Amino acid sequence: MRVKTSDSLRHTGMILLVAKRQYPVLMVSPPAIADEAQNERIAELVNYQRQICEGFEIPYLDVFTPLRRSPVWMTEVRSGDGAHPNAAGYAELAQLVLSWPAWWKLE
Repeated sequence: MRVKTSDSLRHTGMILLVAKRQYPVLMVSPPAIADEAQNERIAELVNYQRQICEGFEIPYLDVFTPLRRSPVWMTEVRSGDGAHPNAAGYAELAQLVLSWPAWWKLE
């Protein structure tokens, strides 16, 4: 673990608070990777990030959950460096963002 969950969440809150004062803000979760132990930590982080965003009334998109279940994403991540997919995986991620109504409401 590079950063403690508590530190990550504290920094997330500070960044979002400052950003929201100046800009329209939304947040996208981290994606799943090839390491299941790390995915368990990411799943916990996603839940906490969602709560922070709800508290700040910031739209939050969980891409982790659908990408973790995606055969395309996970196959491509596993066949590469363990974190980054090929084009088909990125196309799935892009589709999740593009189909998110909050993406289109940014001003």
